Amino acid sequence: MMHKVLVLGAGYAGLPAAKRLARQVCGDEVSVTLVTAFPDFIERPRLHQLATGQEIERVPVAGYLRRTPVRLVIGSVVGIDLAERTVTTVPAGELPYDTLVYALGSNIDVAKVPGVATHACSLVGTEVAAQVCARLPDVAHRMGRVAVCGGGLTGIEIAAEVAERFPAVRVTLVSSSRPGAWLSPKAQAYLTRTFETLGVAVRTGARVQEVHAHELALDDGGRIPFDLCL
Repeated sequence: MMHKVLVLGAGYAGLPAAKRLARQVCGDEVSVTLVTAFPDFIERPRLHQLATGQEIERVPVAGYLRRTPVRLVIGSVVGIDLAERTVTTVPAGELPYDTLVYALGSNIDVAKVPGVATHACSLVGTEVAAQVCARLPDVAHRMGRVAVCGGGLTGIEIAAEVAERFPAVRVTLVSSSRPGAWLSPKAQAYLTRTFETLGVAVRTGARVQEVHAHELALDDGGRIPFDLCL
């Protein structure tokens, strides 16, 4: 009986795992299936570039797997039944497995803070990046505001990219701690100078308590208006 290996996710872990597994097992005894929601591999750390209208490299997953016996399934995973050893995908349906490799990566919790799912754009995929890209020119035309929540690398990068490519946009970066606090003193000084040059306002020391239609409510009572929230 064929042993079925199912790999979920075609990112930095899932894509090479599927390819290497297929090369190292006997094809008459083991099948390898890779499930991904996206037909192209795009480096997630570059989504901020895509969101600001820049061209980035896209690698077709099918091309990456060419000349391998890996079966490619394009679909979103919506359920895993451990007892029945099946994975439900849309639109491909139910897929059986004997060995499951879970490599779907991280995501943003849009339920913890009220209003995020409704009023903010979570920069985790190409579809959202394309939506942000489509909205930014209009925000810039109206000299609007963009609020960026989170002082990690993604927050720093998207805040700087928006401010650089759309100078008319007023960008505010909101972070509970100092953005880039883990960087060296020299790098922190460079980041501070860059934000000052680009006109990025930094709001620290408070967390986002709720996201309203056009305003962030902070836990210290502060309010930050926006036309687009990331």
